[in-house]
Amino acid sequence: MLYKNYRDLVNKKIAWLIPIKNIRDGFRNILDDIINTMYKVEYLTDKSNLIENKNKRVFIMWSCDGFAGQLWRYILGEAIKQNYNDVTVKYDISWHINGKDAYNKEKRIFDLANCFPDLNIEIASKDEIEIYRRLFTFRCDDDVSVPYFTEILNTRKNLYIDWYPPMLKCDMDIIKEKLDLDKHLFHRLKDKNLDIYKKIIETDASVTIHIRRGDVKLHGGYAVFNNDDNLYKKYLFKSIDKMMIKLKDKKPKFFFISNDMNWVRNNIINKLNISIDYEEVTGNEDQVYFDLYLLSLGKNMILTIGGFSDFGAFFNKSPNPIIITPHNIDSI
Repeated sequence: MLYKNYRDLVNKKIAWLIPIKNIRDGFRNILDDIINTMYKVEYLTDKSNLIENKNKRVFIMWSCDGFAGQLWRYILGEAIKQNYNDVTVKYDISWHINGKDAYNKEKRIFDLANCFPDLNIEIASKDEIEIYRRLFTFRCDDDVSVPYFTEILNTRKNLYIDWYPPMLKCDMDIIKEKLDLDKHLFHRLKDKNLDIYKKIIETDASVTIHIRRGDVKLHGGYAVFNNDDNLYKKYLFKSIDKMMIKLKDKKPKFFFISNDMNWVRNNIINKLNISIDYEEVTGNEDQVYFDLYLLSLGKNMILTIGGFSDFGAFFNKSPNPIIITPHNIDSI
């Protein structure tokens, strides 16, 4: 295998010998092209010298984001395997070594394996990632359609799937069975999480409410809240009022789940009517999948924008839940 740190060698040692930035950048690009060519030549030489299963294909999926993003990519990986039984799907989790949220505050560890330890999640090696990134990258920008993505999957033997690919048609019930949160997390509940679990389950009109301001400000929130906390607070109070009216005969209880409980206390909880019953769900900062599990248990839900809320609804098993979102609040 070629020297693994050519990129570091070029960027940190050779290129910096050139004092003029424009010339340095141009020289770095030339060397990088040479390195890529060397990798390709070595890869093709090695492959031509191997006896292997001609039908075996390997796709590596880039993983990033928080727990919801990891779940989404796992589901896509399973969808690929359902559609292409000759494909092995592996995951590049190197981003999670230093990955953080959009505010560069919360660490984004690879929690998928911690939540679902018995899943067959194949992690790509450093060598595989290096080779596949250089030779087989397909970047799925916003304009990549499902038909075009499908064409790529149909015609490539090896693939490094970068950025945010579109979802494929699949049997979602099979995937949901593998990701059953009751199976994986119920027996691990203890202390406050177990107490909250019992209260949510035993309350006739439990309402789990997810508040995540990062999604409002950075992930699609502009179209709904215009990056305005006041609009967001108005939505939350309006949602709570609607739940109080719809569930007035059942005495609802609200369970607040958030990655910023201080903001929730100061801006929402402290301004609620004193008659409103509620609980705070805290202590899961390093195991956010417990927050998702508890969120999904609500007999009714108030959700925000973003994947975490979406998966809360995805995993919800209540027979007839009232689910309020920023997109449907005026029709509820």
